[in-house]
Order: sequence, then structure tokens, then C-alpha cells
Amino acid sequence: LKGDWGSIALLLLLYTLQGVPMGLSASVSFILQERGATYAEQGIFSLASWPFSLKILWAPLVDSLYFKRIGQRRSWLLPLQVAVGLTLLWTSSHLGSLISEQGSDVRTLAGVFFFIYALLASQDIAVDGWALTMLSRRNVGLASTCNSVGQTAGFFISFTGFLVLNSYGSVGLGGFISFWGFVFLASAGAVFLKREAGPDTPHSDAPPLTVVDAYAQAAAVMRLPAVLKLCAILLTRAVAFSAAETLTQLKLLERGVPKQHMAALSALMTPVSVFLPVYISRWTGGARPLDCVTATWMWRGV
Repeated sequence: LKGDWGSIALLLLLYTLQGVPMGLSASVSFILQERGATYAEQGIFSLASWPFSLKILWAPLVDSLYFKRIGQRRSWLLPLQVAVGLTLLWTSSHLGSLISEQGSDVRTLAGVFFFIYALLASQDIAVDGWALTMLSRRNVGLASTCNSVGQTAGFFISFTGFLVLNSYGSVGLGGFISFWGFVFLASAGAVFLKREAGPDTPHSDAPPLTVVDAYAQAAAVMRLPAVLKLCAILLTRAVAFSAAETLTQLKLLERGVPKQHMAALSALMTPVSVFLPVYISRWTGGARPLDCVTATWMWRGV
């Protein structure tokens, strides 16, 4: 890892911040359930996470449009970090009108978090691309580990952390969201200080990729048999578990399980979620990374 510690730290920071709004949206879902939201309204709010599934539609734009003086990845990351921070601050200041005992404006909340997720999906495109050149060739496989560990840690901090603090009256949802808004704004400074290097920087001898070329490459990749098979796996692998994973916590809350108990259950599972990707990276970073999925899928179903 010599020479890559700073890059790994920045990747962990950026991926952790990606997980924070995901945890915040889960916290909002809990609050909505407490305020009497129906499952139909919960379903509407869950649509906010769709941009991560649709980001392939604008990924070529993120790869091909940038300012040479700033850098291919920083051209997107700097405004995106600021935009997410400002949106979180706006949300925290209007939370009283969006969530109330008299009725919650679920559609507006879903729209706000849809916008935040769209910003995060764009950030994810830029960070994933930057990781390929930020890390040395021998450590580039650690990018996926940073992604998994960072997003899990961010979700834990902003979901389990909020539930614990809120259950003891230490913090409200508005103040918690406001805090993370300022953290996103500060993180733009870390991105600004990191210098881009690698074959896809503006100092490269390779010709710049146009938008048309980027979409043509994406279309060619999507037609590859291996990619088509992978898409089929990713689209269907979670069908058997999605309902249980989505509704279990809401059902427990509906049946009167205290939030601090829910937070304790989540906290018990977090070390596994954080350290397991690190442990299995010896296999996922190899020639057959999906062997872990095929070996554990049936056990997960049981």
C-alpha cells in the first residue's frame, strides 16, 4: 500500500459520504412510519434511490465533459459535493413543513432525495473512474473494497447513529441532516487539494473522448455477451430478498419495537458488513470475482 495511503483515505471519505444520504433516507423512512405514513407512501419515497440504477444513461457525459484545467474527475466532484451539501442544508431548513404530525409531504421528500441520489450517482461515476488512475496498478483492486466499506460505514453512521442519538433525545433529524450538509461542503476542500494523475488526465497524450464516442463505447460494451449475462444476474439476484429486506424493519417498528432496539440490531451487523468485504477482497479481486456470489446466494435464500 506504500504510496497509496492518501488516495485510499480520500476514496474512503468520498464513498463514506455516498452512504450518508442513503442512511439519511432510511432515517426519514423511519420517521415517516412513526408519523403514520402508509406503505403506498413508503413505496413512493423508495423511488428516490432509482438514480443509482439509471446512472448508465448519463455516465458517458461524466466521462467525456470536463474542464481540462480542473481535471476530468474534479470537474464533476467539486460542484457535486457542494450541490449535495446545499441540498441537505435546504432540506434541514424545510423539514418541519415536509414531515409533520398533521401530514407529511411524501412526494416532495421523494423528489428532494431523488435529486440527492442523482447527484450521488454522478459522484459515484466520477469517483469510480478516478479510482482507476488514483491508485497504483497493484492496488487498483482495492477500489471496490473502498466502495463497499465506505458506503456501509456511511449508512451506519447516518442511520444507526441517528437512531441511537435520536432515541436518547440528543439530536433531531433536522440538525443531523444540517451537520452532514456542512460535512459535504467541507469535503469539497479535500477533493480540491488532491491532484489528478493518470492516463485520463488533461496532460495525457491520448485524444479526448467526445460525448458521441463515449456513448458508442458504452453501447458496444453493453452488447458484450458477458455484460448481458451480468446484467441479467444483477437484475434478478435480489428479487427473492428485496421485500423482506425492505419491509422487515418497518414492520418491527409498526409492531412497537423501540428505535434503540432497531439501532442495536443494526449495530451488531455493521462490523460484519464493513470487515467482510475486506476479508473476501482476496477472492473478489481475482480472476473470478463472482464466485463469492454464486457460492453464497443459495445460503442467503435459506
